Amino acid sequence: MLTGKYLNECLKKYPRFQLIHMVSRRVSELKDGAKPLVKTRFSSPVEIALQEIAEGRIVSEHALRDLLAEAEAKK
Repeated sequence: MLTGKYLNECLKKYPRFQLIHMVSRRVSELKDGAKPLVKTRFSSPVEIALQEIAEGRIVSEHALRDLLAEAEAKK
């Protein structure tokens, strides 16, 4: 079951409540017509969101801030 695999990968990267927030936000975007950011065989917006997060196509705002800070420090 791929969804379980993606869920486990997501939980390694993010705390549970942060992941819930990320998934619910992305599910809303997908339901509003956003295109998936990954090739997927899933049709469920939840499964698509989990795959996107697991594959690093969606990151949390905290992770994005950290990445931007690292880039600034390297300048």
